[in-house]
Amino acid sequence: MTTTHEDPAVEFGPILDKFRGLEPDWQIKIHPDMRTANFDIVGPGGMSLHVVAQFIDPTKPGWDQNKVRISCSWPRDSRREMHKPEVEIPAINVSLSRSPSDLAKDIIRRLIVPYEAAFPAVLNATNRASERYAQREATSRHLAKLIGGRYSEDREAVVGGDIDALYDIQVNGSGTGARIHTNDIPLAKVEIILAILRAK
Repeated sequence: MTTTHEDPAVEFGPILDKFRGLEPDWQIKIHPDMRTANFDIVGPGGMSLHVVAQFIDPTKPGWDQNKVRISCSWPRDSRREMHKPEVEIPAINVSLSRSPSDLAKDIIRRLIVPYEAAFPAVLNATNRASERYAQREATSRHLAKLIGGRYSEDREAVVGGDIDALYDIQVNGSGTGARIHTNDIPLAKVEIILAILRAK
């Protein structure tokens, strides 16, 4: 199977080969620090499955070292927050004793089909969230420049003032409103803030 890592961890080759049946649409991606048989199977459009082998505690009854768990990976927005579908798609356990073609059919039926159906909406929501964050940051930076404050990435807010007039302004997600925390702020700056938000 084609891999996307220069050192494909030869000791896990037999496990990796079991997923040949998912080619060419899905490709294995091995992590650089791979020390256990955990890897991703990357599909089209940003979709990715995460495979964890030997996940069952061998001290417990029913342990089967030939089984692996496969779960769906979901996109993250610009703040690294993961978005998931409203209806959960549970991880599945599959047996490596099956042939690559039978294993692929099982994974497609039980996991990839519902994953492909849910992924576009989740990706769209993720992109919208990133756009909202970008709009809020742009508005905040513009506001900071006009009123002589500064944009704090840690606080995601416009901060400024001096010991006698501190303020903290948090623009909302749509960039059309703001929450202002202050012990004193000149009215002229308040008018600038309102003008910016009303223009959105």
